[in-house]
Amino acid sequence: MARWRVGRKLGRTLYKDEVCIGMVDTPALAAEIVARMNAEETPKPSPDLTPHDDCG
Repeated sequence: MARWRVGRKLGRTLYKDEVCIGMVDTPALAAEIVARMNAEETPKPSPDLTPHDDCG
């Protein structure tokens, strides 16, 4: 799973798995992009399964 983050100095640089993707105008915009990209790439549990269904 890829992990997005914001740079440490300016807070506007975007990184995906420690690879620089680019820079945006404001730290607030960068934080919003990172939050949404991480939420989008987070696997969601299947609604058809209970926590014990994959135990066998």
